[in-house]
Amino acid sequence: MVGVAASPPAAGSEVRRWPVPGPVASAGDPTANWSEARRAVLGVLRDRPRGIPARGIAVLLELSEHRVRQDLEALADQGFARCANALVTWGCDLIEVPLWHIDLTEQCVEALAFLPPRHPRGEVSCPTRVPAEFWAMFWAGSRGSDAVLPRDSFHVACTLLDCPDRAAQTWALRYLPLEVLERCRGLRGFDEGEIARALDGAIALRHQATGA
Repeated sequence: MVGVAASPPAAGSEVRRWPVPGPVASAGDPTANWSEARRAVLGVLRDRPRGIPARGIAVLLELSEHRVRQDLEALADQGFARCANALVTWGCDLIEVPLWHIDLTEQCVEALAFLPPRHPRGEVSCPTRVPAEFWAMFWAGSRGSDAVLPRDSFHVACTLLDCPDRAAQTWALRYLPLEVLERCRGLRGFDEGEIARALDGAIALRHQATGA
């Protein structure tokens, strides 16, 4: 769980800094006085270029939504984040949702240089349902809302990996069972080009995560 405040360094100890370009490092760390939670919130925005609701950030970081909103508003005041309503697919409908985005101002780019690098994520368990935002990708009589995972993983993989939505493809590569991805890799249509390279990369990362 992400803490809500950064612990001060012990007397005589050095603050750990990630390697950054000289011109940036010489300007000082703009995140030095931030709490650990605020740094984590900006990290989530960095990893979600399409935007994410405040509640989604709270779930990812295991923090209260109230605390996350406080940090988002502070980041917005400092020019690091912005919020805008957007129409997103939910099931077969479009709904308006306030999404938070990183605001790539000059000071924000400097701050990103001081955030910890992304760490490889370990293997995750397959969810039981397809996210509602991807239901519109299903066709030919199948309904994404009816799919039960992992039972229907192969059908879901074939559908999402072949759809035009990059976010849906990324979700499938990340969360569907490894053996299903390996099975898809041998099928016509998934055996060459960009999708084959994406499958190869995802399969290799998943094996690395499990130590296989």
